[in-house]
Amino acid sequence: MNYAKSFTHYLDVRLINVIEAPSPNDIMIIRQEIEDAAIRLDETIPSAVKFFIHGFLMLKQGRLQESLVQLAEAKHKSAASPSIALKYYIDYGVGIALVRAGNYAEAIVALTQATECTYLDNIKLAARIYGNLGYIFLETHDYSKAHSYCELSWETCDQNENIATKPILTNLAYSNTKLGRYDIAEQQFAQYRQHLRQNPNLLGSFFYGNAYGAHLEILGEIDESLEQFKVAIDSAEKLNDNIYLLDSLHEYCRCASKHQRFDVIHSYLSKAISLAYEYGSANLMRDFAEILKAVGRRTEDLDHRCDIYEHALELQSKAIVIHTESINESISQLYQLHSERPKLEDAQSLANNLKLISSFGEYLGSHNNLTDMAFRLNKDLGKIMSVDCLALGLYNEEKKQIQYNQFIDLGQLLEPFSINCKDESTLSTYCIKNKSTFVHGHFSPAILQNLLSGKPTANAFVGTTEEDYPSIMMIPLTLDDKILGILTIQSHLRHAYQDYHVSLIKHLCSYIAVDLQNKQHKKQLEEQKKELNNLVNLDPLTGLYNRVSLASSIKNLQECERTSNQLAVLLIDIDYYKQFNDSYGHIRGDEVLLALAHLLRTTFSSEICKVFRYGGDEFLILTECLKLQEIEKKISQLQAELHSLNIEHNSSKCSDRITLSIGGARFESDFKNTLLDSELIQRADEALYSVKAKGRNDVLIKKITPNSAKITSLPTIPFI
Repeated sequence: MNYAKSFTHYLDVRLINVIEAPSPNDIMIIRQEIEDAAIRLDETIPSAVKFFIHGFLMLKQGRLQESLVQLAEAKHKSAASPSIALKYYIDYGVGIALVRAGNYAEAIVALTQATECTYLDNIKLAARIYGNLGYIFLETHDYSKAHSYCELSWETCDQNENIATKPILTNLAYSNTKLGRYDIAEQQFAQYRQHLRQNPNLLGSFFYGNAYGAHLEILGEIDESLEQFKVAIDSAEKLNDNIYLLDSLHEYCRCASKHQRFDVIHSYLSKAISLAYEYGSANLMRDFAEILKAVGRRTEDLDHRCDIYEHALELQSKAIVIHTESINESISQLYQLHSERPKLEDAQSLANNLKLISSFGEYLGSHNNLTDMAFRLNKDLGKIMSVDCLALGLYNEEKKQIQYNQFIDLGQLLEPFSINCKDESTLSTYCIKNKSTFVHGHFSPAILQNLLSGKPTANAFVGTTEEDYPSIMMIPLTLDDKILGILTIQSHLRHAYQDYHVSLIKHLCSYIAVDLQNKQHKKQLEEQKKELNNLVNLDPLTGLYNRVSLASSIKNLQECERTSNQLAVLLIDIDYYKQFNDSYGHIRGDEVLLALAHLLRTTFSSEICKVFRYGGDEFLILTECLKLQEIEKKISQLQAELHSLNIEHNSSKCSDRITLSIGGARFESDFKNTLLDSELIQRADEALYSVKAKGRNDVLIKKITPNSAKITSLPTIPFI
């Protein structure tokens, strides 16, 4: 008997057990059993097998980066292993790790490589591969393709085995749900429930809870949906699988937030965010930031709302970092996914073109200026083909408009122009509307006329150039069936472009499309971060800075060199504001706050002044580099403008209209740097208290030095 051959077969059988293991503990048990068998048979476990098992263990524990390192090492060592099937198990493991990381493009590549296991009649592995490809297309919302793969997975698997430990049937059912086939989906979920009752297991409960919960949500049965997500959460916790747990928590929180069930979200959201920091992708963190924003909007307590927004801002910032770090990698992944290697005429052309692709991909990842990119591409392509004209147009789906800001003709950048795809008849609009590439080697106005449905309009031929270019390539920049823009390359030579030129430009268009999407996503992330920053630091009613941002503002002023000799704090209080609210109502009260906020913003409008809403009817102003006379002038201007508004206040004890009490402190020399934030504000508050004690509707500013507290009083403007 050939024991070595027998041991290799034994390993192949046990490795599929590793793949099917529901938890890290099960993998460790299998590993121990393999080690025991090796000792018993006096055999050596190939290093590739050890790396593979350890990589899959890391995968189950949610340690994705470590998992990929171990699996990469297994792939490197697999050439020395006698097992033919091992490389397919490794490709499958890499694919699953990338799926869990949200890296779907590269996952498809790895899983597709693993499908070669069908040549070995490895039905179990093939069914899992097809199922995971179906899952990817579910996640990317390509439901028809998802259904095709899920159905193929179901047809491939051995349906006599325990299907309740696999997501094959639940994913197929959910794909039918997304395609509107609710009756079929219900039948398939019922079939899975029956198997699960016969063979209870945590993994099956997780798969069912997540899929059926999503199904019920689509049917509008939200309470039942949330209960199913809870089942998935509980199962994932017991399995000790952090990635599954994060997935189910995300589904629960997303559903609860979307349907405004904020009363049941908090404990799950807190746990989810904690896991997201450790295991979440950029998109997942962005989702949780949006959920936090929704929760924040429903939170009445201002301090608690600010805390929530700060957490959302932190998640959004981390998402931007992760997204930015993955740009170069994403370009490489989509290039592999969406491109076919061109069949070039000779080996030299192949080497030159692949070298160009590589260098241009690296360039895209490190530059943000599209015009520089266009000139770089124009120069690089000119080395291997005839390029007299190169243009990049960005497509706005909402406006149905192509904007050409990068149109290079004979080395010169032309003036920007736009094309309206709804009204104009051009070659660009033809390619956009048909989502098709156009290539011609003897192009002419007559050919263009036959191509277009209407009479050609301005910029119909090649843009604004006066040259006629018979050789034209015009290729839409598409990603996930969405048009992002269009690239055209043209030459004055006839038949200048061969098939391999077209293949090359299509490859580069894949790069450019990914880069454009990455730039769009980064811009969206930056805008969302800015919005969150405003929510954290601005008062929602008046738009002024709020109390949360006061400490950092004071610190910045204290550390600023130009404010080494002057810093002033003013506290402004609306006299008898509570009585105004009681008499005129809170809506009128808010109108007064808005009016005063506007006056403060315009009066103290320079960059050396900063206005805060300090409390309910109390405002605070920080000024730098203002002399006392300038402060007095601005306060007088504020009082005069408020007086001119003539806001009636019959409940006031000091006037028949709205008036202000103002207390301030002006700090000389570096003495201000020795005081805490609270001490700086306290000096202004003491002055405000003095004004109120004397009957209000007055101004008092204290000049603060290390050894004195000189007081300067400003008279109020007399009211009629």
